[in-house]
Amino acid sequence: MGGKALKAIKNSSNNPTAPSVRSPNKVLTNHEEEQLVGYCLNMQRLGFRLSRSGVNHCVMEIVSRDGCPHPFNKNGPGQAWWKWFLEDHPELSFCVLQALNEARAQKANPIIINDHFNKLQKILTEYLLTPDRFIIEPKLQKVIAKKGARQVYRVSYSSNHEHISICPTISAARTYIPPLIIYKGKRMIPGLLDGAPAGTVMGFTDMGYMRESLFRKYIEHFVNSIPPI
Repeated sequence: MGGKALKAIKNSSNNPTAPSVRSPNKVLTNHEEEQLVGYCLNMQRLGFRLSRSGVNHCVMEIVSRDGCPHPFNKNGPGQAWWKWFLEDHPELSFCVLQALNEARAQKANPIIINDHFNKLQKILTEYLLTPDRFIIEPKLQKVIAKKGARQVYRVSYSSNHEHISICPTISAARTYIPPLIIYKGKRMIPGLLDGAPAGTVMGFTDMGYMRESLFRKYIEHFVNSIPPI
């Protein structure tokens, strides 16, 4: 962490507008504490959460720089200081870290998440891919039943939450062919392609994912969909 942490927290003595009041129970000034809190929260957003020892290191750098007296030993603030610090800044608390690999940790970053969904929304808007164009369960129609009947149902072929896969094909020139939609199941259900782009084909596998036999069907679909050279 070293001098970079200290620089990130800022040198409050160079800020003429920063308050420099130390209460009897504090070692840092109010401004220094606010800068320390901001640094902790910013490091959390970046995915580098600070441990107690990491914050203690920052505090010791500040008091060493200022040359102010403090009751800390070489390990930094103890329980008493932390008690006051957390009471004064209830937006902070200790929590147990989750062990994530690098890829999952990146996807937990709100900046990356927002960027992903902004790009996805742009694609969906550009190609008019509205939710109603992907139907897992056919739209239910009104039927004749006894007046006042409490239960009027039909047997569903699958759950509304079953997994589906969509295999789109888009070239660098922004041309595309109708997609292949893969459903979980074995039999075709009328209405599944209602509202889908013209030429869309569908297939079925045991888990709703691509399989070798279905990939052959996709290749045939691709060859039949591209214009002749």
